[in-house]
Amino acid sequence: MCDPCERESVDGFRNIGDGCSPAGQRSVVKHRGPPDTSDRAAITDRYLAAMLTLRGGDAATFKGARVAFRDIAQAPRPVQHPHPPLVLGGDAAASYERAGRFGNGWFGWDLTPNQASESIDALRTACDRNDRNEQQLEITVKPPIDLTPTAIDDCAAVGVDRLIIQPNDFTTTEIERRIDTFATTLRKRDKRNA
Repeated sequence: MCDPCERESVDGFRNIGDGCSPAGQRSVVKHRGPPDTSDRAAITDRYLAAMLTLRGGDAATFKGARVAFRDIAQAPRPVQHPHPPLVLGGDAAASYERAGRFGNGWFGWDLTPNQASESIDALRTACDRNDRNEQQLEITVKPPIDLTPTAIDDCAAVGVDRLIIQPNDFTTTEIERRIDTFATTLRKRDKRNA
C-alpha cells in the first residue's frame, strides 16, 4: 500500500490515488511487509483535507494524524479557484462518502446503467449527509457494455453526465474503429429521438 499522495508532478500538483501500480505495491510489500489497509480510507480523507486546505489560502495550517503544517503556502497556485476539480471514484461506502464530502465529480468503472443508478443513490445520500447539493457532483461512467442508443439513454436517465468509451486495445486502428462505432451509435440515437 502506497501513500496516496506520494507522487508529485512536474508542475507542483499532486496526482491523487488510493494506491499505486501493482509493481510499486510489490516493491513496498517486499521491503516493508504486507500493508495494514484498515485505515486507508481515513488516511486518504486526511490527505485530501490537507491538500484542499493548502489550496484554500495564502498561509494554510492543518493538523492531522499523519500530516501537519502551519503557515504554509502552496506554489504554484492552481488556476481554477478554489482548486482544480476533484474527481473521485470507487464503489465502497467510504468512497461515496469521500465524494460526497470533497468531490466535484465521481467516476464509476465498468458500471451498467442499473449499477450506476445504485452508485448514484449512494452518492446522493453521501451528499445529503455532508450538506451538499448532489448537482455539485458530475457523474462519469465507463460502462462494461457496448453503448447502444438505449444504453446511452438509460445511463442519462439514472443521472450519468458523461460516458467514457474504451477501446479493446490502444492501436490507432482500434481507437479509430471505436470512435467510428460510437459516432454511428450517436447518430442512430439522435435519429430515434428526433
